[in-house]
Amino acid sequence: MSDARYKTYAQALAADLNQAANTVLLTKVFEAPAVITGFGAIADSANGLLAAGVLKLRQVPQETGTAADISGETLTFGAAVARGLGYFKRASSRIEVEAGDEVTIAVSVDSGAASTADLWLEYEVQPFVGDLIDNYTEKTA
Repeated sequence: MSDARYKTYAQALAADLNQAANTVLLTKVFEAPAVITGFGAIADSANGLLAAGVLKLRQVPQETGTAADISGETLTFGAAVARGLGYFKRASSRIEVEAGDEVTIAVSVDSGAASTADLWLEYEVQPFVGDLIDNYTEKTA
């Protein structure tokens, strides 16, 4: 039985980056446990990304329903880039999410310009979903 992991993506097309702090641009509700591996933005307007800005990952655990920034997971983009170019960030540590959790890409610092971008969130769905089975007996002979 293979334990191979496959990368999967959630996308938000033409997201307007000129928003107030904490404005959500992409939302993914996980149907199964997963590990977040990265996120990014690709300029899609004719003029590209026009100004600097900062995006961040936020998590809303199903059990609490309270959004919180995922520590250390911000994507800062600086100088303007042309359409089709962009920025990405690999997760700096293992970010595990449970089934029912919500992960968002949100504005951290307003870009201050009429820029739009295609956003993506990269993750690996974990192979086992459900509670541990505790009524198995190990056969030793």
